[in-house]
Amino acid sequence: MNVMLKGAAAVLVAIACFGCGGQPPTARAARPTPPAKVLQDRGPIEELFPKLGRFTTVYWTEKTPPAGRFPLGPSVYTIEAVVVLRPADAKHLQRNYKWNLVTVPTVGPELVSHLGAALSDKRWLHSEDFDQALVEDAPRITDAWLNPLSRTMFLRSHTM
Repeated sequence: MNVMLKGAAAVLVAIACFGCGGQPPTARAARPTPPAKVLQDRGPIEELFPKLGRFTTVYWTEKTPPAGRFPLGPSVYTIEAVVVLRPADAKHLQRNYKWNLVTVPTVGPELVSHLGAALSDKRWLHSEDFDQALVEDAPRITDAWLNPLSRTMFLRSHTM
């Protein structure tokens, strides 16, 4: 009986190592990801993040991972957005959430130019409380950074 189990185990190991075709697996060359298109449509951002209020400006990108990276396929995506808040909304967010001083967030190359003067300003804030408020019950992880002087918010949201 032990001989049969060892034989079966050897077959499983061979299949795992070489696949059914008998050839060892080969590495596929990674395809470069093309730059994401910058969008200015307010609707999707207002719908996903109603806690931002009626912002004045938005630039955003949506990226999906390369094929085969996640088993969930095209339902996995990342949204990055640069949003300029109205003065009253910026004040409301600062008053109602606990914010901590942080470094300038890392912004995707497509959106860097849309940060303007906020990019060089070192006074960025981050709030874990606000991150949670943005997520609500949606299956996503969201981080938001606020530059209070320019009322510019940078968002990164991974949705699954």
